Parts: sequence; C-alpha cells; structure tokens
Amino acid sequence: MARAWLFRSATTAQAADRRLFGWIVAATLPAALAGYFLESYAESVFRQPALVAAALIGVALLMWVADRRRTLVRKMETVGFADAALIGAAQAVAIIPGTSRAGITIAAGLFRNLTRESAARFSFLLATPIIGGATLLEGWQMLEQGLPPGTSARDFIVGLVVSGLVGYAAIAFLLRYLQMKTLKIFVAYRLALGAIILLIEFLRSAG
Repeated sequence: MARAWLFRSATTAQAADRRLFGWIVAATLPAALAGYFLESYAESVFRQPALVAAALIGVALLMWVADRRRTLVRKMETVGFADAALIGAAQAVAIIPGTSRAGITIAAGLFRNLTRESAARFSFLLATPIIGGATLLEGWQMLEQGLPPGTSARDFIVGLVVSGLVGYAAIAFLLRYLQMKTLKIFVAYRLALGAIILLIEFLRSAG
C-alpha cells in the first residue's frame, strides 16, 4: 500500500509538472509573436520618453490595484488556461519599454488571485524560454560575427556564469521578500521614475 501511495504521488507530481510546463509554453507564445512582429517598433517608436513614462506609471497603478486584492490565495499548482492566457498576454505588452515584464506579469497573476510568491514564481518560470532564446540567439550571432575586440571566450563564459548566479540570487531574494511583503516599494519606485522622466521631458520642451 505504501508503494502504491508513493507511486500515485509521484505520478500526480509528474502530471502537475507536465501541465505547468504546458501552460508556460502556451503563455510564452503571445510574447514570442509580439517580439517577432513588433521588434522594429520596440526599437524605435516605443522608446519615446513619454511612452516609457506612461508605461512606468500605468503598470505601477496596475500593480498597486492588484496588490490590494484580498483574494490572493491560489498556489502556482492551480494555474490553468485562463491564467496562462492573461499572464501571457501581459508578457506580450512588456515589449513596450518601461512596462517591466516581471511587473506586469506578476500583476496579471495577482488579478487571477495567485499569491504574491506564486505569481512571481510563475512570472520567472515564464521568462525562462524568452531569456534562454535571447541568450542562444546572441551567442549564435557572436559565433558568426566574432567576439568584440579585446574579449576572449573565457571572458564571455565568465560573464555569462556571473550574470546567471546574480540573477538566481536576485530571484531567490525577491521570492522570499514577497512571502512577507507587498509590492508597495516597487510601485513607489516606478511612479517616481515615471514622474522624473516626465519632468525632464517637460523641462526640455520648455527650454
């Protein structure tokens, strides 16, 4: 009986992992399509300071509203199609500079009643295919074009490893932080930065 219980538990865990992997793949598609079709706009039109400031402030307000919800009780294991669709669409919007991929996808998760930690965890898992694909593409381009002058393959590998370790540490810290804290500090930071950009643009146009 104990063996049967252990086998059933392992099978259930594997099924849950496969289901979660499927939702991550599905949620990645909108961002992949947005990146493919809108990359030229992201590098030009979307980089206007006023639009960046609007994205900073707009997403900050979304995060503030989502963070105040009192129904943030769902765990990541309960993620389904509706969650993946909304969070995936939110990630696609992050092609606009200033939006913050993590910020808008975490907010989307909170609107689906995920806990702060679960929303952040799913957001970071969702970033894996995008970041991995971008890293592979950049590596391939470097192989074709060659490394920058004065840079060795060892320097490139060391930089890649260090950035990976720092990124892992930052994610681990944020997940622990969101177990006990809210998003208020991130909301305040985005509002302040957006206001500063708008002020600079106003002074520049007035001068």
